[in-house]
Amino acid sequence: MSLYLYAIVNTLNHKPLHLAEQIDYLWQGAMALYGSAPHESTEEVEQMIADRLAEERMPRGGNLIELRIEQRGGRWSLSLHNPTTTIYDGYAYLSLRPEAVIINHELPFSRWRTACSALTTEFGAEFAERQGAGLALRADRNGNLVSAGDNPLFLVRNGRVYTLPVEQGGRHSVERDLMFRLCSLAGVEIVESETPLDHLDEWEEIIIFEPSGIRSVGSCSGRTFDYSIALRLERHIGKLL
Repeated sequence: MSLYLYAIVNTLNHKPLHLAEQIDYLWQGAMALYGSAPHESTEEVEQMIADRLAEERMPRGGNLIELRIEQRGGRWSLSLHNPTTTIYDGYAYLSLRPEAVIINHELPFSRWRTACSALTTEFGAEFAERQGAGLALRADRNGNLVSAGDNPLFLVRNGRVYTLPVEQGGRHSVERDLMFRLCSLAGVEIVESETPLDHLDEWEEIIIFEPSGIRSVGSCSGRTFDYSIALRLERHIGKLL
């Protein structure tokens, strides 16, 4: 398996959203894991993305594209993969509320989106499908709920949003930062703390921030979840552009 770090970049009118932040996290991951980082500037990457979307004749609305960096022969290679059209322009509340299952899996280099986490995401999706569910939530060795695939996970109790701190295995990502910003815009308190799976019955909502926006989980392990905080956040999500 090729070893790489990656980000899923949301675009609007062929212009990548929050690209400087995406690149900053990728470069941080490269420095942490390899001791060096690519040299391309934000402007160069932005032009690469615009050119690729134009070449693929992607519509001038919302699209996603994977930005991947990989070391080959001691040199960094930057490439683009899987341009995908979405029905959303920018960030949105994703109305489908899937049933979820839980997988227990500890990731190496857990702070970063890597080839390892991408493979785990694929495994989780296949496992969920075999169980008749729509997605898999990942729990770590400490029994904390961490992510949905490679996307950050947020739990709601008594009107507050909780997420696992990065220092305890939470994921570095632009989507995580956007959720903090969105909660601030909506006047919702967000707390970094443990997110124990054993207390699943105490959580009122499960919210995921995906590259296209937020999604709330409909049910998991026989429990049905609310979505009132997700709807409150929806009223402000357009301000993230």
